[in-house]
Order: sequence, then structure tokens, then C-alpha cells
Amino acid sequence: AIALAPPPPDLMVANHRDHNSKVSTNGLSRLLTQRAVQQVMFYQGVQNDEVMARWLGEFMQKEPESCLSPDFHGVDALPLPSSAAYICGLLSLPITLLSVRRPALRPPGGSRNNPYTKDAAFDEIAVEVSGQFLAESIMKMRTTVAQEWLQDLKIFVSEDDALRKRHAVAIQAGVAGSKANDDAKKMNEANSHPAFEVGRLSSGGGRSSPFRKASYDLLKLLATRTAMDCVLAENSKLLSNKSSRQWLLRFWGGRRDGFHGHSTWTQGGGDPGASDSLLLAL
Repeated sequence: AIALAPPPPDLMVANHRDHNSKVSTNGLSRLLTQRAVQQVMFYQGVQNDEVMARWLGEFMQKEPESCLSPDFHGVDALPLPSSAAYICGLLSLPITLLSVRRPALRPPGGSRNNPYTKDAAFDEIAVEVSGQFLAESIMKMRTTVAQEWLQDLKIFVSEDDALRKRHAVAIQAGVAGSKANDDAKKMNEANSHPAFEVGRLSSGGGRSSPFRKASYDLLKLLATRTAMDCVLAENSKLLSNKSSRQWLLRFWGGRRDGFHGHSTWTQGGGDPGASDSLLLAL
């Protein structure tokens, strides 16, 4: 509940990219739009529309190396401070034509077997970019991801309950350190839900989106990071004990970087994500 509730007004920050700031109130909306954009790019790649996928990845990016990729696993990747600014930016774009050079089906000389042909031939084609069409596609995908998250948020409760049970069992058995973490992994596996990708939405049917499991991991990452920022805020009343707050500041300081930028995550499980690793360490 702490992770998803809006923070107090005096904790709001203007710069969403400031990692030393307290709490940003639009992080969930920005992550939702980011994941929708990434899934639209993924489908464009499946349809061999690499030109449009690359254009969308570079949209509003100030630097070429900041191009958004479907494979990026992290938060704060939306190039604008709000989802509304990003969507409105697409909607306000006039229809434009891109001139794209693609390898020709036949090389110069008219035959691939021509021994005198040395240089590859290219055709220049015009690709139409419709910002309104892209914006509508992203908004539809946002709805799909939001519906999935509405169900997936319930898993937070079951996972927290499993962690509490693991902690209680570890205390009773006098288990600590890596042994407790191993027990936690086994308990989490025992309480795990079926793979998202083979499940179906309970309302309306249809298969889950391809990034559902990865998006859930990012949802946990954002929620955990926001919860830590709320608890450790200078004027927060959630942690009144000064010594505990100082200890948690040191603990969080060594792990905060793992909650920013790209993080390693595997579809098949393996090592826990940044959020699970932090909770297991606690």
C-alpha cells in the first residue's frame, strides 16, 4: 500500500531523472506508457517493420545512444517527464514521409548470378509516419497492460505473505544468512503462480501480452523503490527510530543503483530481480 499510494505533496519533485530526489508521483503512469511503447516496438519488429520500430525508439530522445529498445529492462526510460506529454507529442505530429534505402531484390545487372556484379543495389522507398496512429496503438496497449497489472497487483499480497512466513519459519528454526535465502527461494517457488505467458485474462479472454512477466518484475521494482523513498524521506513518520533509519539508509545506499537503468532479468527465472533480492537481504 505504501508503494502505490501517492506521496505527500512536499515529497514531489520536478525532475523525474534526479536519482537523488525523494519521490516522483507519475512514475507508475510513465512506466505503463514505457512498457506499452516497448511492446508496440516488439510487434513492429515481429512484422518486419524495423524502420517504424527504430523511429519510435528514437522519438523525443536527445541522444542516439538513449534510443529505447524492447529489450531494455528498467524504469524511467520514457524520454519525457509525463505520459501525457509523450502521447500528446505523438498526436501533434503531422504525417511525414521518411526516405529509406533498402537492399534491392536484384543486384545491378538484373541477376544474382551475374559475375560482373560487385556492388549491392539499393531501392529508395517512402515510409509514412503517422503520429496519431502510433499514439492510438500505444494507448490501446496501455489499456492491455493496465488490465494485466490490475490483476497482477494482487500477487503483491501473496508474495508478501510468503516472505513473512519464510521469515517466521527462519526465526523458529534459527536459520540465518544464505540458508534462509535458499529457504525463501524454495518457498517462493512453492507459492509461485503459473507463467503469465500461458495464462489468460479473467475478463474478456485473450492471451497475456508477451512482456507481462517482465513488466510485473518492473512493477515490483518501481513499487519497492518508491516505498523505500517514502520510508526514508526526511519528514516521513513511517520510520521514527533514528538508528533504524540510519541503518536502512546505509543498506539502501548500497543497493539503490540496482533500481535505476537496465537490469539483468531472465524470462525463465534464475536469480531474483532487484526487488526480490533486496527483500531477501532484509
